[in-house]
Amino acid sequence: YPAGGGTDIIGRIIAQQLSQAWGQPVVVENRPGSSGIIGGDVVAKSAPDGYTLLLGITAMIQSPALYAKMPYDVLRDFAPVSQVA
Repeated sequence: YPAGGGTDIIGRIIAQQLSQAWGQPVVVENRPGSSGIIGGDVVAKSAPDGYTLLLGITAMIQSPALYAKMPYDVLRDFAPVSQVA
């Protein structure tokens, strides 16, 4: 999602807290476009090593019903970690 929006602000607050808790930098990388599909695609194709997280919104669940072709399967390619807002 774009920088400066609600999702970005929440992500940056969480990143700051995780960085303090883990003792290492947590970087927020915005990938806006296509209702989150562009960023979701990057995360879905990243190594499953726990170093890449996605802050998704309800559009993530709605997109498969709205777009005929998705670059990932929302239910198969992601594992929920926490509800934040």
